Amino acid sequence: MPPTIAKPTSHFGPSQKDIAKALDLSPSTVGFALNPKHRHKLLPETVELVEEMARKMGYRPMRHARILREGRSHTIGVVYHSSHYHAPQERLRLLVRQTSAAGYRLIACAVDWFQPGPRAAQDYLLDAAVEGVVLCSLNLEERVEWRHFLQKRSLPGVALDHSEQWGGDATLADLRPAIREMTLHHLRRGSRRVKYLCPFRDPAVPLASVNARDRALGFIEAVRSVGGGLTVDPDTASFLGIEPFAPAARDAVEAEIVYPHRTEAYANAFDVGRLEVAAMIRRGDLPDSLVCSNDQLAVGALSTLIEAGIPVPGRVKLSGVDDALISRYCGVPLSTIAQPNPAMADWTIRRLVELIENPAERACPKVASFPCELVLRRSTGDGEAPVFTHSLPTPIETP
Repeated sequence: MPPTIAKPTSHFGPSQKDIAKALDLSPSTVGFALNPKHRHKLLPETVELVEEMARKMGYRPMRHARILREGRSHTIGVVYHSSHYHAPQERLRLLVRQTSAAGYRLIACAVDWFQPGPRAAQDYLLDAAVEGVVLCSLNLEERVEWRHFLQKRSLPGVALDHSEQWGGDATLADLRPAIREMTLHHLRRGSRRVKYLCPFRDPAVPLASVNARDRALGFIEAVRSVGGGLTVDPDTASFLGIEPFAPAARDAVEAEIVYPHRTEAYANAFDVGRLEVAAMIRRGDLPDSLVCSNDQLAVGALSTLIEAGIPVPGRVKLSGVDDALISRYCGVPLSTIAQPNPAMADWTIRRLVELIENPAERACPKVASFPCELVLRRSTGDGEAPVFTHSLPTPIETP
């Protein structure tokens, strides 16, 4: 008569004791059979019997018991913002894939799930027994807090899209030359009045991240390289950590950086693009080209231009950053900058696993910088670019 499969004694699922009871074996025998290190001590037919019953009952090892037994969780945590921005969301998806390929599991933790402060989020990852942490697109203040936490717990970490005052292993997209080249592309297309549009800034944050500053500097470098005049108000210059510029004279090229403060009207970057362009139209201050620091801004700007009957790219040329899906399928396909997210995620996980499995590596932090790629479409007067498959570019690593 086949053994009776009893109802599990716990809502967590069947235990080894349940298997032992169903087979009339001792719990230690079942434990040996299910442990690759000890199953050789039993007869093969006993091991096969236990494994078959475990499959029938849907047994799975208790993770925390296994962690206590082996001293390893093979778990990586990732800390990020649950925003609508394309790049962090794509990076999270890619990190999941790369973590699994490395034989680890990933625990995601959005900093805005836990308020106030990072303590609850940190406890959440500690409860999951993470062996390392990826910091994905956090601001400067958050990185400092999390670096202190990692140092205190002797946990390795890698910053994906890093900035200053991190000091550890990191990877980043080299956006500064890409923004410079995109701005020059607008100018080569005949634009003489160009504006660089940034998302709103939080009044509580006194200084822009290196990422935001590098993008703005790319725009500035392009304008200066052609001898253009540039307008950057003192408040914006202070936020970006750059020198203020006087209003542009009537130069061959006139440029301006627009970095608005957050208001109740700005719920997201789409709103910033939509409302800022509407204000430009009302003031009669519409440029020939609008270089946006992300695709959401560009899509919002495009919606206002279409509603106002202003042709793109006939009257205004437009570009973004990120190569989000929406940039390909909006009213006028957007020229944009593709960040090397697959390569960055791949490097990040490989490096973090290296730090976990070889702690001596932690004494020599590495920073990997990956080049970006221009994707030119109709919004800048270019033909439709084919949808391409991202390759894994070679990073420039610095110790």
